[in-house]
Amino acid sequence: MTVSSLWNVLDDGGCGSPMGLENFNLRGDDVNNPRTKPQTILAVDLSIWICEGMASTALSSFHSDPSLYLVYQRTQKLLKLGLGLVFVVEGQRRVRSEQQTNTQQRKGSAFVNASKRCETMLRCLGVPVVRAEAEGEALCAHLNSSGIVDGVISNDGDCLLFGAKTIYTNFTCENLENRKVMRYDADKLVANISADTNNNKRSLKLSREDLIAFAILCGSDMVGSGIRNTGSRKTIQFLDACKSLKKDCLDELLLWSSKSSKSSEIYIDCDDDGPSTITSRCCSLCLHRGDKRSHEKHGCSECGTGPGEGCIAVSKSEKCIKTMKDKCLASSSVAPRNIVMEYFKPNNNNIPSSLNQLKSKPYGIVVDASALFTTSLIIKGKTKESSEEYVKQTIPSLLVRLDLWSNAPRNRYNTKQRFKPNPVRIEKSVVRQSIQIFYHETSLLRMNSASSIIHRIA
Repeated sequence: MTVSSLWNVLDDGGCGSPMGLENFNLRGDDVNNPRTKPQTILAVDLSIWICEGMASTALSSFHSDPSLYLVYQRTQKLLKLGLGLVFVVEGQRRVRSEQQTNTQQRKGSAFVNASKRCETMLRCLGVPVVRAEAEGEALCAHLNSSGIVDGVISNDGDCLLFGAKTIYTNFTCENLENRKVMRYDADKLVANISADTNNNKRSLKLSREDLIAFAILCGSDMVGSGIRNTGSRKTIQFLDACKSLKKDCLDELLLWSSKSSKSSEIYIDCDDDGPSTITSRCCSLCLHRGDKRSHEKHGCSECGTGPGEGCIAVSKSEKCIKTMKDKCLASSSVAPRNIVMEYFKPNNNNIPSSLNQLKSKPYGIVVDASALFTTSLIIKGKTKESSEEYVKQTIPSLLVRLDLWSNAPRNRYNTKQRFKPNPVRIEKSVVRQSIQIFYHETSLLRMNSASSIIHRIA
């Protein structure tokens, strides 16, 4: 679950931008060129890919570990394309409201076991893997806001609420080729509002506080199920009403949250929201206790009017805020302040020093091919043999690609580079678009049946 209806609101506001490979700075053969733009490095919310694999019936039909296969296949393809990846693993300690105490611990669950297997495989591939203290989205956002990574790969809107600057959704290799990956920038988020009866629309700029208020009212996996009978349309109208009256929407909600369990003065909704179980009533003009007919007949003491005098009508924005306040005071599901404030904390996450180096040093990985061939993990299919064969087909091309990009001395000894590819001879040389292209044979030491490959270097 993500923030309920958030993506629909953002897409309706035209916030998403389609992205393709050409929109990223990919690692190339000219890594030593000082004029080359820095390689794009993205934080991956691993839980999204794991859940995607677990939910796929097609993958489950062909693979004993669908999540492991999906993560491996997608990771090695993206690395060969030249993207830098940093994986964030979900912590076992969860931050949840009282409504969701049953999901606070995931220890021993299928999700946690899949996370451990994927983490083991990713470390064999040599990519950076960090574990969050609690919410994985919080650490992804922390890495992005700190400038360690250029964006976050996730379908969970909570990343924006935790402070991520850029988030990419629907991130797959196929969507990259077809420009279907969507990018959302935190400083460009807006929502459309119907301004009049002619359905003319205007835009409402959404801040991080607005997004958190949206989650409180509509619901998210952090703050709970939201307020009953409150959808995205009414929530956006409430945010707009607060801005028009120069009120802080989040402060208002947190104030009502602290009063929701104590309040005894609850009024019925003053608009046409449908049936209500609240017994007290309020005037539709002034919003004070009583009703419009009673105030016309006897006057309103709070307005200071006498019999026959009309009440002092409040604005549409004030009515909207009053209606939302009554709903929150009548509800026991308003997120408490301590849960909401977790959005402004990095969940006690600390950025490892190895990742801090990404600010000044090029992104580089060293694949432990030996561990990949000897691991008991079944990456593809349902048998160890089918998994080994798949690794033999996919890992050599990744090793060659990484070797071509490497700045390290060719003869440097490294125990993790026992399968280091070594060029044997050039099979063919051509020139295309003024660039010389080689087809060459490369030997991979001690790689059994995958002892040689033909690789094209562009």
